[in-house]
Amino acid sequence: MRRRRSGLSLLESLVAAGLLALLTGMALMFLVPSLRMSTRSGLRVEMQQQASVLLERLQVDLEHSAPAGVALLPGRDATQMSGISIQALQGFTSLGAQVWEPKVIAYVWLPGPAVIKRETWTPSLSPSLPVMLMSFRPSRLTYQDLITLSNDPSNPEVVVARGVQLLEVNPGPSGMGAVVIHLVLQREVPGRSTPERLEVRRGVMLRNQA
Repeated sequence: MRRRRSGLSLLESLVAAGLLALLTGMALMFLVPSLRMSTRSGLRVEMQQQASVLLERLQVDLEHSAPAGVALLPGRDATQMSGISIQALQGFTSLGAQVWEPKVIAYVWLPGPAVIKRETWTPSLSPSLPVMLMSFRPSRLTYQDLITLSNDPSNPEVVVARGVQLLEVNPGPSGMGAVVIHLVLQREVPGRSTPERLEVRRGVMLRNQA
């Protein structure tokens, strides 16, 4: 009596390998799009959170100022640095005169690294700017001041957003006392030729109008 052979024949092994490859391919057909969609959704959530944090912080700084203390500093085109300088209104004297804080906050968009920096300038920390801060009237930075401030390593700065393709701050439709912030963020998505893009506009009213 002949002993029965154990294991699979060559034909059976080939059939099994073919079925495994087919099932793996079918699984990948469903899995890869799901992973791409998950990655895209994660990037969009991250961009929305970053935009929300930036806009909230910028809105708070703007709402503590008045039109006279805000300077819009656009570049000549979308390839040049732009920003906004803000001097907060600290309060009023007993006679109703305005009192301004002895510091200037600047938001600077750098198109090269695609980041937005929040800079805080005071003459005592960084005397590199030809600007005098006085309590009885606000001081507005110029575009050249913005460049100098951005290049000064001694100045306190914080990167508040990355992947920024555009930052525009324009006067609002109601005129003085309102601005409109236009922000565009962009991220590369693995496996896609087109990046994920988020565009946000927000209007801000300056509470302490003057």
